[in-house]
Amino acid sequence: MKIKWVDNTHALGIFSDICAATRALSINHTLLKTRSLLDGSDKAKWKASRNAEFMLPVKERPHTDTAVAHRMVSRALGL
Repeated sequence: MKIKWVDNTHALGIFSDICAATRALSINHTLLKTRSLLDGSDKAKWKASRNAEFMLPVKERPHTDTAVAHRMVSRALGL
């Protein structure tokens, strides 16, 4: 999930798939109000339109194993 703040009390959440977004919309919490962008405030819609590149779905992280992790750490340390 990516978060983009609209103002001090509103944020946009971008999810990688529809299932994650649906689960987020179903959250029932006293301090958190969730709604789709279509039902959002005019300011949130404006912010979303101004940041179109941000609105792209989150890409899944590539699968890694210990060999890849070891190679990445070795290169970062200059070994």
